Order: sequence, then structure tokens, then C-alpha cells
Amino acid sequence: HYHKITDALIKNDNSHIGYAADGFQIHYIKDDLKTSWQLKEGKRPTEPFGNFDGSFHQDYEYIENSGDLDECNGKLFEGVYTYFATNVFPFFPRCHWGEVGQDFVRR
Repeated sequence: HYHKITDALIKNDNSHIGYAADGFQIHYIKDDLKTSWQLKEGKRPTEPFGNFDGSFHQDYEYIENSGDLDECNGKLFEGVYTYFATNVFPFFPRCHWGEVGQDFVRR
């Protein structure tokens, strides 16, 4: 699995980089789409305390319609629901809209 977008992954003209566990495609379109996950303002109320600075996933919150993508980092793309990898948090889809395939479920 990948923790960031690599040059080798995106050197062609095809934005399709994989599939999510529910079968929907994952695309990477550099800087063309804005996530709706935003960095919170203020200070963390619990440990490790300090300012919300993006060090932890809890530093972000989903704000509906504040960007182009939904809470799963997806949207309709060319008429089909699609997830997107982005250059900013959350980077990859955070949830699934479709039914997760049995191949991904532990037995």
C-alpha cells in the first residue's frame, strides 16, 4: 500500500490508480479537487493537548459542502461515483459508500 502519491504511480495520462474495497475506482487528479475535511481551529481538549496542527487525524473535521468531495473523499466523476486521492488530508478515501466485498472481510 502507499502512504503518498509517487511519481511512478502517476507518470501516465490515466488518473485511475486503483479500486476501493467496495469496488469503486480511486483516481488521483493533482490539485483539481478540494477536500471537505478542514483543520479545526483552537486547541485539543484532550491529550496530547496543544493546537490543532494536523499532526493527528482528530485535528480535522468534515464540513459538508466546503469542498468538492464528500466525507469519503469521493464524488460523481464522468457519471460514476468515484473516490479520489489528494495531496492533502485525508489523502485517500476515509469510508465506503458501497458494499465492501467479501474478499476484504476477515473470516
